[in-house]
Amino acid sequence: MRKRTILNNIELNTFKFDTYKLIPSVTAIQVFKGSDILGNLSIAFIFQKEPKLEINTKKISSRIIKAENEFRFFISLNQSDSNSIEIFNLFTNDLTSSIKEADTEKEVQRLLSNRIRYWSDFFKREKNKLKETTILGLIGELWFLNTVLIEKIGVEDSVKSWIGPKGANQDFITKEKIFEIKTHNIQSQTIKISNENQLNENTNLTVIGVEKSSSINQHAYTLSKLVNTINFKISDPETLLIFQRKLLDMDLFPLENLGVYDDSAYSIKKIQYFRISENFPILHQSKIPKAIVKYNYDLLLSGISDFVISEEELWN
Repeated sequence: MRKRTILNNIELNTFKFDTYKLIPSVTAIQVFKGSDILGNLSIAFIFQKEPKLEINTKKISSRIIKAENEFRFFISLNQSDSNSIEIFNLFTNDLTSSIKEADTEKEVQRLLSNRIRYWSDFFKREKNKLKETTILGLIGELWFLNTVLIEKIGVEDSVKSWIGPKGANQDFITKEKIFEIKTHNIQSQTIKISNENQLNENTNLTVIGVEKSSSINQHAYTLSKLVNTINFKISDPETLLIFQRKLLDMDLFPLENLGVYDDSAYSIKKIQYFRISENFPILHQSKIPKAIVKYNYDLLLSGISDFVISEEELWN
């Protein structure tokens, strides 16, 4: 009964000139999304106790309005360009997703506080253009996700297994397999191992050979092409949110910004799988002098050819 009273107050007072819709996936508190009286995209969280929440950036601002028996925490978009709208939609979807399992108002406030802190840091972060080596690595990872993993384990599990954007030692951890993806120019005979934990006997090493191409080549891949292709395959909203969060971590969101990398187009020329067995040439941490705390090394591909396995062997 109380929920209906609050809803009526919202419809008749603060929201009477606005268009807001209840988000039913959140049950611990009421959350509404729509447009405020100025026409700006906005989200509203209804609390019984005053929340200690705030976010104020060039793009987004918040305010708390005290009403009878409740506090209304609003977050509104200050800019209306397409990039800002795309980011705001991801931002609000991220907030609501983070609290949909919450049972209490106190838990909602804690979870929102954590996500707002993350987003505040994101808006403050300096956005730098990715280096070509980083673009090359991402094209390899996204191509593997789109072309190999989705076919083998499905879209949802493939997206969830991609942990490369988090800076993990490996790029994909599925329910049954671990993959490290190395993408290199086909003319190069070596691949770089970045640290002592990147390869181990539980890891499947996948080496993708590419060749520089042109974005007008229909057989070439760019970040835009791969991301849009994967987006099209995702039908579950929660999986799409997970994918977009990972793109955001790599400064690859909003998608319109990917166009600056369209000159970095590559054709896939070769893919090899390697089984890391006991005799595979890796540096074991236990055999490295304790005085050496960080290192990387190059592997000669011809030197590990005996460890090549077929795709069928990999998955069976």
